[in-house]
Amino acid sequence: MRQIICVALALLFLTLSQGVGQENKTGNAERSDTTRPLSQSDKDAVVQAILDEMYVDNLQPYVIDVGKELSRSEYQLNINFKPTLNKDNAGWVIYKLMPYGQVYRLFSIRSDGLAILYGKLRDRFPPTQPSYLTVYMDDDDLCQMERDWGKGHFTVQLKPSSVRLAQARVGLRFKEVKLRQGRSRVDATDED
Repeated sequence: MRQIICVALALLFLTLSQGVGQENKTGNAERSDTTRPLSQSDKDAVVQAILDEMYVDNLQPYVIDVGKELSRSEYQLNINFKPTLNKDNAGWVIYKLMPYGQVYRLFSIRSDGLAILYGKLRDRFPPTQPSYLTVYMDDDDLCQMERDWGKGHFTVQLKPSSVRLAQARVGLRFKEVKLRQGRSRVDATDED
């Protein structure tokens, strides 16, 4: 009886292990078909969204502590982009958003090219959310991401013009309205 049970368990194990291997191969093939490279226009849209948020919430004076001074009125910050977007046009970016710290942030690119940042400043990027501070990450994983992902820079103006501030406010409101409209459409289809 014990031999029969052992043989049955061994056969079950072999059957399951073969199935798992096939799923992994299929999963990898599917993943490569459902991602696309992050374009320069995608990166530009994300940087625009970051700057809009910084200017509207008056966070630009904090870059003095972490940025490279280009002039008395401009500082350069590093930014790392994951090189691909998933099937939902979502991706990840790492940058310093002072006074909060370095942020691992989820974003999505809408079909009209608009970038939407996830995570709210008022929530302070807790580790329980998709966008969170890198202080909650494993140091080795973070260093690996920063090595593997594309590194770039963006420039922050310490005193943006009133025109630029108005553009940031309009841009942020537009994104919020578009995001709410998208959620309303999803909510309406869920009820049907």
